[in-house]
Amino acid sequence: MAQIESKIRDLKRELLARFPFDAGDFEPAFSRPPDPEMGDLAVAVFPAAKAVGRPPQEIAQRWAEQLPDGTEIIADLRLQAARPSGGFLNLRFEGASLLRLACSCVMEEGDAYGGLSIGGGSRVMVEYSSPNTNKPLHIGHVRNNAIGMALSNLLEAAGYEVIRTNLVNDRGIHICKSMV
Repeated sequence: MAQIESKIRDLKRELLARFPFDAGDFEPAFSRPPDPEMGDLAVAVFPAAKAVGRPPQEIAQRWAEQLPDGTEIIADLRLQAARPSGGFLNLRFEGASLLRLACSCVMEEGDAYGGLSIGGGSRVMVEYSSPNTNKPLHIGHVRNNAIGMALSNLLEAAGYEVIRTNLVNDRGIHICKSMV
């Protein structure tokens, strides 16, 4: 995740270097355009418009002019087109350069690719079913176990320390009472 975060910071820095106004603390925030035909990333210019005191459409248009087609924004990432759309600047990247960038991130990060650090090692407990060995299993047991395992795996990938309570076979209170 570190390489992706680094590339995003580099992309923001390079886009700001081509920003046609002095917008103070404005930092581009990326989102996905509502229509894939519009581009790969959208940058809302409304915060910059407020800081600069100009219409967002004008800012998006002037910014797009600073980003000619074919511009290499950061290493291995070439811009195919920058188009203004209302108060947004829509960016489309060349497919081959985007693929090279994604593949290099995956190769460098290996199994950690896509992981997050939002959990920060915080401990969380996920409780999900453990089948009673004295009763027949049914599809509900499988579904609940699959959901619990998937949730636990996602939380671990997000940086949490997960305590799974299915590791201890829960025989049920009625079985425990009869054993005692």
